[in-house]
Amino acid sequence: MFDQLSARQDLYSPAFQKVAFALMIVGFGSLISMFPFHSWSPDGYAGAPTAVSMIHAGVLKKIGGYGLIRLGVYVLPVGASFWAPYIATLAVISVLYAAFIALAQKDLKYVVGYSSVSHMGYVIIAIAALNPTAATGAVAMMFAHGVMAALFFSMIGFIYEKTHTRNIADLGGLAHQMPRLAIGFMIAGMASLGLPGTVNFIAEFTIFMGAIKALPVQTVLGIAGIIFTAVYILRTIANVLFGPRRSEWDHLTDIRGPELVPLVLFGFVIFVGGIFPNILLGMIDTGVTSSGLAKVLEMVSQAKMGGLF
Repeated sequence: MFDQLSARQDLYSPAFQKVAFALMIVGFGSLISMFPFHSWSPDGYAGAPTAVSMIHAGVLKKIGGYGLIRLGVYVLPVGASFWAPYIATLAVISVLYAAFIALAQKDLKYVVGYSSVSHMGYVIIAIAALNPTAATGAVAMMFAHGVMAALFFSMIGFIYEKTHTRNIADLGGLAHQMPRLAIGFMIAGMASLGLPGTVNFIAEFTIFMGAIKALPVQTVLGIAGIIFTAVYILRTIANVLFGPRRSEWDHLTDIRGPELVPLVLFGFVIFVGGIFPNILLGMIDTGVTSSGLAKVLEMVSQAKMGGLF
């Protein structure tokens, strides 16, 4: 269906494409929690049960990114090219603004919720870059973030189940009593801040490599957001897991049995994708090429260079 719509772009006037893509920015931008349509997302994460938070992070948000790429850019390239600088600016605001807010959060779910808004800003920057490399990075980032956030929320769910609190100030030293849970929490944290060797690093690096030529200022500002991500992630890990042993947590039992499934499954995907990136990027690149998206993006790039729109 998308191929048929894209093949008949002559039916869509430039004015129609600009208006239609603007409406898609509102709709799909709300799903992917792009500033200023983001405020529902952290509250949704915090108020939902653990399983719903995992689905929200892994599936729901990615519909917004998929829609902007597959329907917006692929079918309405003129509209995408017109609005790209504006959504790139909104994406940078999403990255930096949400990262600053995450620094101030006291609830674990809100930290990851605002972190998610910040990370989706990288996806939007990649979409706005309008080139195949950035598009590949955007899809990889949606996958990587879904895996990382699902692991994060599962570990937070276990912490809340056992301690009955998500308040960071009330926690501390949990690694003494629950070392396996601490490993899962740290893997998710290291993936979130883009540690080399994790699939998130591969996705972010691909985005920056694809976007730097098309959007140099926005890309550099986006890269700066990694610094703030490292600050709030490392501070959260330190305040929740480390410090002196606290006797009030001595009654807690570490995760075991079926509770280890998220740690093993998501941890495996995070590291395999980071160590062998061609497994993921090869599949995504094939999809970008076979769908004709690469050809459309190349046409957009040539048209922009020629000043056609």
